[in-house]
Amino acid sequence: MRSLKSGLLGCIVAGLLGTFAVVGCSASGDTGDFGDLATDTDPTEQESTGTALPPSSGDDDDDDTPTSKADAGKKDAGKDAGKGKDAGPPPPEPGDTCTTVDQTVSRSCGKCGKQQALCQEVNGKLEWSDYGPCSGEVGTCTPGSTQACGNCGTQTCSNSCGWGTCTGQPANSCAPGSVQYTNASCSGGGYKNKTCSATCTWGNFSSACEIPMTPNKMTIQSTVGAVRSQQWTLSAETVEKPSTTCSGTLSGTSVRYVPVEISNPTAKVAEISAYQTKSTTGKDADLVIWVYNGNGLPMTDSERGQCVGKVNDSCISGTPSPCGSTSTYNLAGIDKIAIPAGGKVLVYSGAFGASTDVGDGTFVLNIRTDKLQ
Repeated sequence: MRSLKSGLLGCIVAGLLGTFAVVGCSASGDTGDFGDLATDTDPTEQESTGTALPPSSGDDDDDDTPTSKADAGKKDAGKDAGKGKDAGPPPPEPGDTCTTVDQTVSRSCGKCGKQQALCQEVNGKLEWSDYGPCSGEVGTCTPGSTQACGNCGTQTCSNSCGWGTCTGQPANSCAPGSVQYTNASCSGGGYKNKTCSATCTWGNFSSACEIPMTPNKMTIQSTVGAVRSQQWTLSAETVEKPSTTCSGTLSGTSVRYVPVEISNPTAKVAEISAYQTKSTTGKDADLVIWVYNGNGLPMTDSERGQCVGKVNDSCISGTPSPCGSTSTYNLAGIDKIAIPAGGKVLVYSGAFGASTDVGDGTFVLNIRTDKLQ
């Protein structure tokens, strides 16, 4: 177990008072030995050799007749862009006729990789074979593909197989499901809240002043030794973790997190263990875990520091490790958590540090009933 990691997870509130085709790089017809891949630069990636002209000072009506040499260049600039080099003919398709036995040809594939075909004799005539596997992929995406990014944004893969800028995010966007609180007009205590919608925009603040609670809930098993498991995702928002010893202070490190309310529906005091395991799409991320008594979300710095026991960075004991992680420092757990009969506690999971790679942010929280007395 890592001793006293600097700074552990904070709590989960978004603001106390503050009012989420494969287009090949152009194919090449280069030839060479069968084992060598063509390395010519994709014509679509060539830098333009033209010189940008200044904008015309005159009005550009619908008249197609240029008023100056500058205007004439401007009219054709869009058509001429990227004409620094002739891309040449497209690569042949399998079965097309070829002329030289054992000649090879390459074409772009996948994430800016290359694949080869061979000119060979089939039934008395020369034709191109099927292309081999795509190899030498140096990019991170397939040109023309898109993916979601930011808060309801989209980014497109460029011809150089890298993701472009995230665009299309709404103004004043927010991560879907995140909640913002304010105690404005709540003279009798409590908070009003508003929630970020699936379209990444904020709703309106609630009318009532209430004690903030998380919508994330689990209930313990009523049989000793039984485990209840559920997958959760770390919030895109961050909060400052409490200090390792739960001494009432904060660590100074803000991390992604998610709180889960754990309920004991039995008439007995329950002692439970809470531990994390990897989700089907997640990774053995470096996570920590800590607990608060009750189910009211801690809103102030003072409340956030009042966790119970400690912020733990390693799994609970067991062979094999209940967390199933390959490293002591990946995934975590806490045991001997007491929940009164009919009572509740809050279990927080979060990243170890601000820059910790948590993959897609998903993990499984497991609640094991160890005692009922």
